[in-house]
Amino acid sequence: MSNIIAKVNDQEITQKELDNLVNAYKQQNQKKEISEDDKKNLLERIVQSYLLIEEAKDRGLKVEDSMVKNQLNQYYQYYKGEENFKELLKKQGIDFDSFKEKLKTDLKAQVTVNDEVEKKVDVTDEEISNYYEENKEEMKAQESVNAKHILFSSKEYDSDEKALEKAEEIKQKLDDGKDFEELAKEHSDCPSKERGGDLGNFSRGKMVPKFEEAAFNLDVGEISDPVKTKFGYHIIKKEDHTPEKDLELEDVKDQIRKTLFDQKSQVVINDLIEELKEKFEVEYKM
Repeated sequence: MSNIIAKVNDQEITQKELDNLVNAYKQQNQKKEISEDDKKNLLERIVQSYLLIEEAKDRGLKVEDSMVKNQLNQYYQYYKGEENFKELLKKQGIDFDSFKEKLKTDLKAQVTVNDEVEKKVDVTDEEISNYYEENKEEMKAQESVNAKHILFSSKEYDSDEKALEKAEEIKQKLDDGKDFEELAKEHSDCPSKERGGDLGNFSRGKMVPKFEEAAFNLDVGEISDPVKTKFGYHIIKKEDHTPEKDLELEDVKDQIRKTLFDQKSQVVINDLIEELKEKFEVEYKM
């Protein structure tokens, strides 16, 4: 039996439960090892979850079947299908029905959070307006371009020289008036070929530096000479250019509302956790 490392009322937290969370944390953050402080923080996360579950019982809060279904669907999506996920559980020796019941219990923590936030968090239009005025200098739409490209991958052509040779051949066809989208569909080694090479809109910092520099420096409608990046050679066509501009309050009202709502919610939940630590018995055994 796994060691008991903490208790919240009568609910026992085992070393195995912490180990599972530690392993998930390592995987998510691509770490081989984590610090003792990180482990303590993860244990505290489990304790907080149990506190919220206990409070859900006291408040008589229920988890709707739709919440369980939505959470399961997220697992299915992440693991590329329901059958893949169930097979993974099976390999780990976990019964699906037991997993579903545990999930329903764990979701009580979220139900408590939702209940507390709904009761105590509100964002007014005045607060939104004040936030906008205080942060007006940051309220800008970034400069962006809309571009298409044709990629000639060095891997596909076995060498940089062959990729460049093909890129120059296609550039000549474009100079002769051939259709960019058709040539992209026929010759590009990027998945965007299905869209005629369309990459949509992107701002600075979204593409590798040499590609970005070339795309931003082109005139609208201009087609570049072959541009070398780590992916190979690109021919880029600039479709549109949107300069940086100041955003009006109406443009960012919803975004500000969410920012303030999230900030207030975090304060409310932190306060609730502290109250629950006084209300329920918490015991650490490690």
